[in-house]
Amino acid sequence: MTVINENYSFEREASPVVREAFVFPPQKKLFPANTEFCRIITTENKKTGDTGNHTFGSPWWFTKDTFRKIVARSDTKGLGISSVARIDLAISHEFNPQMDWICVMYLTHAAYGWVGKAARQLAVPGANIYWGGGAEQVFLPNLATRGNPTSSEWARMRYFGMVPDYF
Repeated sequence: MTVINENYSFEREASPVVREAFVFPPQKKLFPANTEFCRIITTENKKTGDTGNHTFGSPWWFTKDTFRKIVARSDTKGLGISSVARIDLAISHEFNPQMDWICVMYLTHAAYGWVGKAARQLAVPGANIYWGGGAEQVFLPNLATRGNPTSSEWARMRYFGMVPDYF
């Protein structure tokens, strides 16, 4: 079976916005089957108007090691897990407003991804306020099953649940 993203050229195919999401050019890495990745997302909520994030439709993931570092930096009286993740991974409110659900998935087949440190991003368009970045992120495109951003032929959900404020 073909390895997903084997022929993907990050330099040619990734958009400028994707390339700018890294501090330095990311490293291409082969991840074996059963490798786990995490995302913190916003689910669709018709009451609040949140449209939600696609699970496999987004190429942005992070490792369990990065999640452990985020958890270690959170605390009960200061920043919760979602706030630390937003700062360290430089995730704007516009892209992911609530960040209140965590997805843990595993690859069912080997896949190539690109690993690097998140670049800082504007927190508010037009303002001089930035999310810091610096956490390791993984760009893993083409996971979604064609036409369905919530399923994948290449990966399966291991866990999906609310993000606690702290552990």
